[in-house]
Amino acid sequence: MPHKSQLVARVAALWPTKKTIKASAAKFQQGEPSKPVDHQRKEAIRRRDKAEEMLAEVGRSYNVRGGGCEAAFMNNTPDGFYTVYLSGKAGNGFSMFTIRHGVIVGADMLGAIYDGQLEEDGTGGYKATLAVKLPPNMSVIQGGTTGPHGDSHHMTFELPTNFLSVDFVRINGKLGPINAKFVKIRGLDD
Repeated sequence: MPHKSQLVARVAALWPTKKTIKASAAKFQQGEPSKPVDHQRKEAIRRRDKAEEMLAEVGRSYNVRGGGCEAAFMNNTPDGFYTVYLSGKAGNGFSMFTIRHGVIVGADMLGAIYDGQLEEDGTGGYKATLAVKLPPNMSVIQGGTTGPHGDSHHMTFELPTNFLSVDFVRINGKLGPINAKFVKIRGLDD
């Protein structure tokens, strides 16, 4: 197993740098085609399902480049693999999650286990309900330790529609507040 400092270095390598942020901004300023809006996505799915056109042709009609058409038109579900970068008053950490059909399953490198549900909240965002199991004598990023018997608790929090693009989501848990940055690593193919 890699040393903790090696894992932290790997995680740090995933954060965007000023160079990648500037490159993304330059692409936006040059007018790179945006992602399709909801009605375009629905129409693209209808046209694809009726076998009227290939998805690349549909994408060109909406000025979306062919290489990313499938992802751009079809990836409007939260199902996928996620890394969640966490920060609290006493430190930082990260967790890995999978979301599939509203079921959340996750863990982190220190042995915390997460199981729960993800539901649409009616506003385009989501409501997450998690059962959290922490191992004995674990230092938590909110400060303190879990004690000799560990800790188990439930928590509920809201994820806004744009939870993948905001700087962080504030989660108020039993042990204290956490700032969470969600990064979708990849979607799930059915």
